[in-house]
Amino acid sequence: ADPAEQGGDFVTLQELFDSGFEAELVVISGCDTGVGEYQPGEGNLSLARGFMAQGANHVISTLWPVSDRASVEFMRLFYAALATGDDVSVALRSAQRSLSQSIDYADPFYWAPYVLTAVK
Repeated sequence: ADPAEQGGDFVTLQELFDSGFEAELVVISGCDTGVGEYQPGEGNLSLARGFMAQGANHVISTLWPVSDRASVEFMRLFYAALATGDDVSVALRSAQRSLSQSIDYADPFYWAPYVLTAVK
């Protein structure tokens, strides 16, 4: 059965396009959230693009499957940088840099899939 029909937490791109909202930042840390079907003349129709189309100013998404443990550490670093007043792009780069310098997560597989899409 379709998870959306069962009242699960599954959100489709169409559901995003059907409802508007405003958000300064949306973080989608699941696997491949910045990847979508390419449409000629439209570009990549990803979940991240759906959030941008509905009013988000910044969307952090991923370009490939991510490690759960590395994601926890990445998000801890990212939100710690945001809490100090860093801009979203600066906080993203700071988290990427910190993770890339760690012993366990230095490989780009762990820190490079996170990308920022922004209106400015």
